[in-house]
Amino acid sequence: MLQGLNYLIPIITMPYLFRTLGPYYFGVLAIATAAINYLVVITDYGFNFIATKDISVNRENKEKLIEIYSSVLTIKLLLCLLCFFILLLILFFSKQDCFFIQVYIFTYGIVLGQSLFSTWFFQGVEEMKYITLINVVFKLSATLFIFIIVRSKDDVLFVPIISSLGYILSGLASFFIIQRKYLISFQPQTLMTIKVYFSKNWNMFISNFFTLLYRNSNVLILGFFSSASIVASYAIAEKIIKAIQSIQMIFGTACYPYLAKKFNNDHSSFYEISKKYWLIILLAYFLLTLIVYFLSPVAIYYSTGYSDFMAIQLMKIMSFLILFGGLNYTLGVLGLIPMGYSKYFSNSVVITGIFSITLSALLSKYYGGYGASISIVLCEVLLLVALSLKIKSLYLSRGRK
Repeated sequence: MLQGLNYLIPIITMPYLFRTLGPYYFGVLAIATAAINYLVVITDYGFNFIATKDISVNRENKEKLIEIYSSVLTIKLLLCLLCFFILLLILFFSKQDCFFIQVYIFTYGIVLGQSLFSTWFFQGVEEMKYITLINVVFKLSATLFIFIIVRSKDDVLFVPIISSLGYILSGLASFFIIQRKYLISFQPQTLMTIKVYFSKNWNMFISNFFTLLYRNSNVLILGFFSSASIVASYAIAEKIIKAIQSIQMIFGTACYPYLAKKFNNDHSSFYEISKKYWLIILLAYFLLTLIVYFLSPVAIYYSTGYSDFMAIQLMKIMSFLILFGGLNYTLGVLGLIPMGYSKYFSNSVVITGIFSITLSALLSKYYGGYGASISIVLCEVLLLVALSLKIKSLYLSRGRK
Protein backbone atom coordinates (compact mmCIF):
# COMPACT_ATOMS: atom_id res chain seq x y z
CA MET A 1 0.00 0.00 0.00
CA LEU A 2 2.87 2.36 0.87
CA GLN A 3 4.45 2.09 -2.58
CA GLY A 4 1.05 2.52 -4.16
CA LEU A 5 0.47 5.67 -2.11
CA ASN A 6 3.80 7.12 -3.25
CA TYR A 7 2.66 6.81 -6.86
CA LEU A 8 -1.03 7.51 -6.29
CA ILE A 9 -0.48 10.94 -4.72
CA PRO A 10 1.31 12.35 -7.83
CA ILE A 11 -1.57 11.05 -9.94
CA ILE A 12 -4.03 12.92 -7.70
CA THR A 13 -2.05 16.18 -7.71
CA MET A 14 -0.75 16.00 -11.29
CA PRO A 15 -3.88 17.27 -13.12
CA TYR A 16 -4.27 20.17 -10.69
CA LEU A 17 -0.59 21.19 -10.78
CA PHE A 18 -0.37 20.90 -14.56
CA ARG A 19 -3.34 23.21 -15.03
CA THR A 20 -2.41 25.62 -12.21
CA LEU A 21 1.33 25.96 -12.87
CA GLY A 22 1.34 25.37 -16.62
CA PRO A 23 3.58 23.03 -18.66
CA TYR A 24 6.79 25.03 -18.06
CA TYR A 25 6.78 25.06 -14.25
CA PHE A 26 5.39 21.53 -14.14
CA GLY A 27 8.32 20.45 -16.32
CA VAL A 28 10.81 22.24 -14.04
CA LEU A 29 9.43 20.41 -10.99
CA ALA A 30 9.58 17.11 -12.90
CA ILE A 31 13.26 17.64 -13.77
CA ALA A 32 14.12 18.57 -10.15
CA THR A 33 12.27 15.54 -8.80
CA ALA A 34 14.06 13.24 -11.26
CA ALA A 35 17.43 14.62 -10.15
CA ILE A 36 16.60 14.32 -6.44
CA ASN A 37 15.48 10.71 -6.97
CA TYR A 38 19.11 9.80 -7.69
CA LEU A 39 20.05 11.06 -4.24
CA VAL A 40 17.16 9.11 -2.70
CA VAL A 41 18.53 5.90 -4.22
CA ILE A 42 22.02 6.71 -2.94
CA THR A 43 20.74 7.17 0.63
CA ASP A 44 18.50 4.08 0.39
CA TYR A 45 21.63 2.13 -0.59
CA GLY A 46 19.73 -1.09 -1.25
CA PHE A 47 18.58 -1.43 2.37
CA ASN A 48 14.94 -1.86 1.37
CA PHE A 49 15.86 -5.39 0.27
CA ILE A 50 19.05 -6.49 2.04
CA ALA A 51 18.22 -4.96 5.43
CA THR A 52 14.67 -6.28 5.11
CA LYS A 53 16.09 -9.78 4.80
CA ASP A 54 18.40 -9.24 7.80
CA ILE A 55 15.52 -7.98 9.95
CA SER A 56 13.29 -10.87 8.86
CA VAL A 57 15.88 -13.51 9.72
CA ASN A 58 16.82 -11.94 13.09
CA ARG A 59 13.43 -10.67 14.23
CA GLU A 60 13.58 -12.67 17.50
CA ASN A 61 17.07 -11.40 18.39
CA LYS A 62 16.65 -7.93 19.92
CA GLU A 63 20.38 -7.19 20.20
CA LYS A 64 20.86 -8.03 16.54
CA LEU A 65 17.86 -5.88 15.58
CA ILE A 66 19.37 -2.91 17.43
CA GLU A 67 22.67 -3.48 15.62
CA ILE A 68 21.00 -3.68 12.20
CA TYR A 69 18.71 -0.70 12.81
CA SER A 70 21.44 1.54 14.23
CA SER A 71 23.99 0.65 11.55
CA VAL A 72 21.57 1.15 8.66
CA LEU A 73 20.24 4.45 10.02
CA THR A 74 23.80 5.73 10.58
CA ILE A 75 24.80 4.90 7.02
CA LYS A 76 21.65 6.46 5.56
CA LEU A 77 22.04 9.73 7.48
CA LEU A 78 25.74 10.02 6.60
CA LEU A 79 24.91 9.46 2.95
CA CYS A 80 22.13 12.04 3.24
CA LEU A 81 24.61 14.62 4.52
CA LEU A 82 27.12 13.75 1.79
CA CYS A 83 24.47 14.01 -0.93
CA PHE A 84 23.37 17.44 0.29
CA PHE A 85 26.95 18.68 0.09
CA ILE A 86 27.28 17.27 -3.45
CA LEU A 87 24.01 18.95 -4.46
CA LEU A 88 25.24 22.32 -3.18
CA LEU A 89 28.47 21.95 -5.17
CA ILE A 90 26.60 21.06 -8.36
CA LEU A 91 24.21 24.00 -7.97
CA PHE A 92 27.10 26.37 -7.25
CA PHE A 93 29.28 25.37 -10.19
CA SER A 94 26.38 25.05 -12.66
CA LYS A 95 25.53 28.71 -11.98
CA GLN A 96 21.78 28.17 -11.79
CA ASP A 97 19.56 31.17 -11.07
CA CYS A 98 17.95 31.65 -7.66
CA PHE A 99 14.62 30.06 -8.62
CA PHE A 100 16.17 26.75 -9.73
CA ILE A 101 18.41 26.63 -6.65
CA GLN A 102 15.38 27.09 -4.40
CA VAL A 103 13.45 24.34 -6.20
CA TYR A 104 16.29 21.83 -5.73
CA ILE A 105 16.99 22.77 -2.10
CA PHE A 106 13.34 22.55 -1.10
CA THR A 107 12.89 19.26 -2.98
CA TYR A 108 15.88 17.80 -1.11
CA GLY A 109 13.71 17.45 1.98
CA ILE A 110 12.37 14.29 0.33
CA VAL A 111 15.84 12.73 0.66
CA LEU A 112 16.01 13.54 4.38
CA GLY A 113 12.53 12.14 4.93
CA GLN A 114 13.32 8.93 3.08
CA SER A 115 16.55 8.55 5.06
CA LEU A 116 14.64 8.69 8.35
CA PHE A 117 11.82 6.51 7.13
CA SER A 118 12.64 2.87 7.96
CA THR A 119 10.46 1.01 5.48
CA TRP A 120 12.92 -1.89 5.52
CA PHE A 121 12.41 -2.46 9.26
CA PHE A 122 8.64 -2.79 9.00
CA GLN A 123 8.93 -4.99 5.93
CA GLY A 124 11.31 -7.24 7.84
CA VAL A 125 8.99 -7.72 10.80
CA GLU A 126 6.09 -8.04 8.33
CA GLU A 127 3.99 -5.50 10.19
CA MET A 128 3.28 -2.46 8.03
CA LYS A 129 -0.02 -1.26 9.51
CA TYR A 130 1.46 1.41 11.80
CA ILE A 131 3.78 2.93 9.24
CA THR A 132 1.13 2.78 6.54
CA LEU A 133 -1.21 4.74 8.80
CA ILE A 134 1.46 7.38 9.43
CA ASN A 135 2.14 7.72 5.71
CA VAL A 136 -1.53 8.03 4.87
CA VAL A 137 -1.98 10.77 7.48
CA PHE A 138 1.08 12.88 6.63
CA LYS A 139 1.24 12.42 2.86
CA LEU A 140 -2.47 12.88 2.29
CA SER A 141 -2.31 15.94 4.56
CA ALA A 142 0.52 17.30 2.42
CA THR A 143 -1.56 16.65 -0.69
CA LEU A 144 -4.49 18.51 0.84
CA PHE A 145 -2.27 21.50 1.66
CA ILE A 146 -1.03 21.60 -1.94
CA PHE A 147 -4.62 21.98 -3.13
CA ILE A 148 -5.27 24.67 -0.52
CA ILE A 149 -2.07 26.73 -0.82
CA VAL A 150 -0.98 26.38 -4.46
CA ARG A 151 -3.38 28.63 -6.36
CA SER A 152 -1.22 30.11 -9.15
CA LYS A 153 2.20 30.02 -10.80
CA ASP A 154 3.51 32.31 -8.06
CA ASP A 155 3.02 29.49 -5.55
CA VAL A 156 5.24 27.01 -7.40
CA LEU A 157 7.86 26.80 -4.59
CA PHE A 158 5.22 25.68 -2.11
CA VAL A 159 4.93 22.37 -3.99
CA PRO A 160 8.41 21.02 -3.06
CA ILE A 161 8.21 22.60 0.41
CA ILE A 162 4.93 20.90 1.29
CA SER A 163 5.97 17.58 -0.27
CA SER A 164 9.26 17.56 1.63
CA LEU A 165 7.53 18.30 4.94
CA GLY A 166 5.23 15.33 4.37
CA TYR A 167 8.21 13.01 3.87
CA ILE A 168 10.17 14.41 6.84
CA LEU A 169 7.25 14.15 9.27
CA SER A 170 6.57 10.58 8.10
CA GLY A 171 10.22 9.69 8.68
CA LEU A 172 10.22 11.16 12.19
CA ALA A 173 7.00 9.34 13.02
CA SER A 174 8.48 5.99 11.95
CA PHE A 175 11.54 6.71 14.11
CA PHE A 176 9.38 7.13 17.23
CA ILE A 177 7.16 4.14 16.42
CA ILE A 178 10.18 1.83 16.26
CA GLN A 179 11.33 3.10 19.67
CA ARG A 180 7.94 2.95 21.38
CA LYS A 181 6.31 -0.08 19.75
CA TYR A 182 9.33 -2.37 19.23
CA LEU A 183 11.62 -0.94 21.94
CA ILE A 184 14.43 -0.66 19.41
CA SER A 185 16.53 2.41 20.18
CA PHE A 186 19.33 3.93 18.16
CA GLN A 187 22.75 3.03 19.56
CA PRO A 188 26.14 4.09 18.14
CA GLN A 189 27.93 1.21 16.40
CA THR A 190 31.60 0.53 15.83
CA LEU A 191 33.20 1.59 12.58
CA MET A 192 33.84 -2.07 11.73
CA THR A 193 30.15 -2.98 12.16
CA ILE A 194 29.04 -0.08 9.99
CA LYS A 195 31.60 -1.07 7.37
CA VAL A 196 30.18 -4.62 7.28
CA TYR A 197 26.65 -3.38 6.56
CA PHE A 198 27.93 -0.85 4.06
CA SER A 199 29.87 -3.51 2.14
CA LYS A 200 27.15 -6.18 2.05
CA ASN A 201 24.66 -3.76 0.43
CA TRP A 202 26.97 -2.67 -2.39
CA ASN A 203 25.58 -5.00 -5.07
CA MET A 204 21.99 -4.07 -4.29
CA PHE A 205 22.87 -0.37 -4.30
CA ILE A 206 24.52 -0.65 -7.71
CA SER A 207 21.48 -2.53 -8.99
CA ASN A 208 19.06 0.11 -7.69
CA PHE A 209 21.18 3.01 -8.93
CA PHE A 210 21.50 1.68 -12.45
CA THR A 211 17.83 0.71 -12.46
CA LEU A 212 17.07 4.35 -11.72
CA LEU A 213 19.63 5.33 -14.33
CA TYR A 214 17.75 3.66 -17.16
CA ARG A 215 14.23 4.23 -15.82
CA ASN A 216 14.48 7.84 -14.59
CA SER A 217 17.25 9.47 -16.60
CA ASN A 218 15.04 10.24 -19.57
CA VAL A 219 13.49 13.25 -17.85
CA LEU A 220 16.94 14.74 -17.20
CA ILE A 221 18.23 13.87 -20.66
CA LEU A 222 15.15 15.39 -22.28
CA GLY A 223 15.82 18.52 -20.24
CA PHE A 224 19.09 18.93 -22.17
CA PHE A 225 17.64 18.41 -25.64
CA SER A 226 14.03 19.60 -25.35
CA SER A 227 11.90 22.31 -23.78
CA ALA A 228 10.31 22.08 -20.33
CA SER A 229 6.92 21.71 -22.03
CA ILE A 230 8.02 18.56 -23.87
CA VAL A 231 9.50 17.25 -20.62
CA ALA A 232 6.11 17.90 -19.00
CA SER A 233 4.31 15.77 -21.64
CA TYR A 234 6.81 12.96 -21.12
CA ALA A 235 6.66 13.25 -17.32
CA ILE A 236 2.86 13.01 -17.28
CA ALA A 237 2.86 9.79 -19.33
CA GLU A 238 5.70 8.35 -17.25
CA LYS A 239 4.02 9.13 -13.92
CA ILE A 240 0.84 7.34 -14.98
CA ILE A 241 2.80 4.27 -16.08
CA LYS A 242 4.78 4.22 -12.82
CA ALA A 243 1.58 4.49 -10.80
CA ILE A 244 0.29 1.38 -12.57
CA GLN A 245 3.62 -0.39 -12.08
CA SER A 246 3.38 0.29 -8.35
CA ILE A 247 0.86 -2.56 -8.20
CA GLN A 248 3.71 -5.04 -8.65
CA MET A 249 5.72 -3.23 -5.96
CA ILE A 250 2.85 -3.59 -3.50
CA PHE A 251 2.76 -7.31 -4.28
CA GLY A 252 6.55 -7.56 -4.08
CA THR A 253 6.74 -5.71 -0.76
CA ALA A 254 4.24 -8.13 0.74
CA CYS A 255 5.87 -11.27 -0.68
CA TYR A 256 9.60 -10.48 -0.45
CA PRO A 257 10.21 -11.34 3.26
CA TYR A 258 8.39 -14.67 2.80
CA LEU A 259 10.24 -15.48 -0.43
CA ALA A 260 13.58 -14.46 1.08
CA LYS A 261 13.18 -17.01 3.88
CA LYS A 262 11.75 -19.72 1.63
CA PHE A 263 14.23 -19.45 -1.26
CA ASN A 264 17.17 -19.00 1.11
CA ASN A 265 16.54 -22.45 2.56
CA ASP A 266 15.32 -24.22 -0.57
CA HIS A 267 16.03 -22.98 -4.11
CA SER A 268 13.71 -25.58 -5.57
CA SER A 269 10.81 -23.61 -4.11
CA PHE A 270 11.36 -20.91 -6.72
CA TYR A 271 11.06 -23.40 -9.56
CA GLU A 272 7.89 -24.89 -8.09
CA ILE A 273 6.24 -21.49 -7.56
CA SER A 274 7.30 -20.09 -10.95
CA LYS A 275 6.17 -23.25 -12.73
CA LYS A 276 2.77 -22.96 -11.08
CA TYR A 277 2.14 -19.24 -11.57
CA TRP A 278 4.33 -18.14 -14.51
CA LEU A 279 1.60 -18.34 -17.17
CA ILE A 280 -0.84 -16.46 -14.92
CA ILE A 281 1.72 -13.70 -14.28
CA LEU A 282 2.50 -13.39 -18.00
CA LEU A 283 -1.16 -13.16 -18.99
CA ALA A 284 -1.92 -10.64 -16.23
CA TYR A 285 0.85 -8.29 -17.35
CA PHE A 286 -0.10 -8.71 -21.02
CA LEU A 287 -3.77 -7.89 -20.40
CA LEU A 288 -2.87 -4.91 -18.22
CA THR A 289 -0.57 -3.62 -20.97
CA LEU A 290 -3.37 -3.81 -23.55
CA ILE A 291 -5.81 -2.01 -21.25
CA VAL A 292 -3.35 0.82 -20.56
CA TYR A 293 -2.48 1.13 -24.26
CA PHE A 294 -6.08 1.64 -25.37
CA LEU A 295 -7.07 3.82 -22.40
CA SER A 296 -4.10 6.18 -22.79
CA PRO A 297 -6.20 9.00 -24.34
CA VAL A 298 -8.61 8.91 -21.39
CA ALA A 299 -5.79 8.94 -18.80
CA ILE A 300 -3.98 11.84 -20.47
CA TYR A 301 -7.16 13.89 -20.88
CA TYR A 302 -7.92 13.47 -17.18
CA SER A 303 -4.36 14.47 -16.25
CA THR A 304 -3.99 17.55 -18.46
CA GLY A 305 -7.52 18.70 -19.18
CA TYR A 306 -7.03 18.35 -22.92
CA SER A 307 -5.95 15.73 -25.46
CA ASP A 308 -2.18 16.18 -25.43
CA PHE A 309 -1.31 14.22 -28.59
CA MET A 310 2.37 13.79 -27.70
CA ALA A 311 1.63 12.60 -24.16
CA ILE A 312 -0.91 10.08 -25.49
CA GLN A 313 1.57 8.62 -27.98
CA LEU A 314 4.33 8.50 -25.37
CA MET A 315 2.07 6.70 -22.93
CA LYS A 316 1.13 4.13 -25.57
CA ILE A 317 4.81 3.42 -26.20
CA MET A 318 5.59 3.21 -22.48
CA SER A 319 2.62 0.93 -21.80
CA PHE A 320 4.90 -1.95 -22.85
CA LEU A 321 6.99 -1.20 -19.74
CA ILE A 322 4.21 -2.82 -17.74
CA LEU A 323 4.77 -6.14 -19.51
CA PHE A 324 8.57 -6.18 -19.78
CA GLY A 325 9.23 -4.34 -16.50
CA GLY A 326 6.80 -6.59 -14.65
CA LEU A 327 8.51 -9.74 -15.89
CA ASN A 328 11.90 -8.30 -14.94
CA TYR A 329 10.65 -7.51 -11.44
CA THR A 330 9.31 -11.05 -11.05
CA LEU A 331 12.45 -12.77 -12.34
CA GLY A 332 14.95 -10.45 -10.67
CA VAL A 333 13.64 -8.99 -7.42
CA LEU A 334 11.30 -11.86 -6.50
CA GLY A 335 13.43 -14.63 -8.01
CA LEU A 336 17.18 -14.18 -8.39
CA ILE A 337 17.76 -11.93 -5.37
CA PRO A 338 16.06 -14.17 -2.76
CA MET A 339 17.92 -17.16 -4.24
CA GLY A 340 21.27 -15.43 -3.70
CA TYR A 341 22.01 -14.23 -7.24
CA SER A 342 21.88 -10.51 -6.46
CA LYS A 343 25.32 -9.99 -8.02
CA TYR A 344 24.19 -11.35 -11.39
CA PHE A 345 21.04 -9.24 -11.20
CA SER A 346 23.14 -6.21 -10.26
CA ASN A 347 25.58 -6.74 -13.14
CA SER A 348 22.71 -7.15 -15.60
CA VAL A 349 21.13 -3.90 -14.45
CA VAL A 350 24.49 -2.08 -14.65
CA ILE A 351 24.97 -3.14 -18.26
CA THR A 352 21.38 -2.15 -19.05
CA GLY A 353 21.86 1.23 -17.35
CA ILE A 354 25.01 2.06 -19.30
CA PHE A 355 23.32 1.03 -22.54
CA SER A 356 20.27 3.10 -21.58
CA ILE A 357 22.13 6.37 -21.09
CA THR A 358 23.81 6.09 -24.47
CA LEU A 359 20.67 5.05 -26.32
CA SER A 360 18.44 7.58 -24.57
CA ALA A 361 20.80 10.47 -25.28
CA LEU A 362 21.05 9.47 -28.94
CA LEU A 363 17.33 8.93 -29.52
CA SER A 364 16.25 11.92 -27.41
CA LYS A 365 18.51 14.25 -29.36
CA TYR A 366 16.96 13.32 -32.71
CA TYR A 367 13.45 12.16 -31.77
CA GLY A 368 12.71 13.99 -28.50
CA GLY A 369 10.16 12.40 -26.21
CA TYR A 370 9.43 9.60 -28.67
CA GLY A 371 13.07 8.57 -28.67
CA ALA A 372 13.22 8.65 -24.88
CA SER A 373 10.14 6.42 -24.60
CA ILE A 374 11.43 3.90 -27.13
CA SER A 375 14.85 3.73 -25.45
CA ILE A 376 13.47 2.78 -22.03
CA VAL A 377 11.28 0.03 -23.52
CA LEU A 378 14.26 -1.41 -25.44
CA CYS A 379 16.32 -1.41 -22.24
CA GLU A 380 13.67 -3.40 -20.39
CA VAL A 381 13.71 -5.92 -23.24
CA LEU A 382 17.51 -6.19 -22.97
CA LEU A 383 17.29 -6.79 -19.22
CA LEU A 384 14.55 -9.39 -19.72
CA VAL A 385 16.79 -11.33 -22.12
CA ALA A 386 19.66 -11.31 -19.60
CA LEU A 387 17.48 -12.45 -16.68
CA SER A 388 15.71 -15.10 -18.76
CA LEU A 389 19.03 -16.60 -19.83
CA LYS A 390 20.13 -16.87 -16.19
CA ILE A 391 16.86 -18.45 -15.09
CA LYS A 392 17.09 -20.90 -17.99
CA SER A 393 20.64 -21.89 -17.05
CA LEU A 394 19.54 -22.48 -13.44
CA TYR A 395 16.70 -24.68 -14.64
CA LEU A 396 19.08 -26.69 -16.82
CA SER A 397 21.66 -27.09 -14.04
CA ARG A 398 18.90 -28.21 -11.68
CA GLY A 399 17.78 -30.77 -14.27
CA ARG A 400 21.29 -32.19 -14.53
CA LYS A 401 21.40 -32.65 -10.78
